[in-house]
Amino acid sequence: MAIISTSIVGSSIISGVNSVINLEYNIIKFNGESIVDKVLVVDYAMTTAELDAMTAADVHTWDEHTLLYAEFSNNLEAGSITVASTIDSWDIIRFKTGSTIPEVIETGLPSTTTSLVDYTAVKPNTYYYLVYPITSTAVISYLQSNTVTMCYDYYAFLDETTGDSFIFQGNLEDQTVTLNSAVATYEGFTQYPAKSQGLLKYDSGAFVALLGMVNSGVYEDDTVDTYAELRDFIANGHEKIMKDRKGNIRRVFTEDLTRSIDEKPSEMPTMIAFQWTEVGEV
Repeated sequence: MAIISTSIVGSSIISGVNSVINLEYNIIKFNGESIVDKVLVVDYAMTTAELDAMTAADVHTWDEHTLLYAEFSNNLEAGSITVASTIDSWDIIRFKTGSTIPEVIETGLPSTTTSLVDYTAVKPNTYYYLVYPITSTAVISYLQSNTVTMCYDYYAFLDETTGDSFIFQGNLEDQTVTLNSAVATYEGFTQYPAKSQGLLKYDSGAFVALLGMVNSGVYEDDTVDTYAELRDFIANGHEKIMKDRKGNIRRVFTEDLTRSIDEKPSEMPTMIAFQWTEVGEV
């Protein structure tokens, strides 16, 4: 467990069998990775004899000089540090670096949840996340993640319903994106027609790429099973999250999968193509 910038004033600090004695020392810092089995804080300077007599196996008995005794046993409880309440759920809040505007990623996640995929992160932004434990009887401080910079050199299609995803980065064809809008033309007895545009406005396009992946010059993952999985993925009727190499992110519907196999090379690479249509906001 890492403890950073914890203020301890006028006390002795014991970590395992290593100690620091300094009445003016008021910061505990563990730099880098640390494994700490116990931390003892008392309100006086312990003598050399007392320190020499201590071992990592000692179990401290609380007395009037004890400010903190934390023994870590692979759980959230440690000596005087106890879990205030049962965690009912988690709320996840995201901040873009340099912004003070919070973005709600998820609320009410079950307390048993141990991971979450953020489908809405966009290249090349840098984010950090706050994880709030929600309880019915206590207020618990949030946990903050390290900063994460979005960087990817591929196209990704993700199904939020099933958790399945496909990544494409080989032999990508030029991507032509069409902005679709509802425009009506009115022609009357004037020289020029009148145009009127409704609220309808969405992107669509055709995606073409190599089915398999090229790793260290070796073409792989282009199998009968891979194509069968892709076929089911494209035609399962679910909306997908689509991310492109430019950094755009869209909610799309996929359809009309086709494939062509080059019979000349021994690997028989497969090119796939399908249509996508933007159907909502991410």
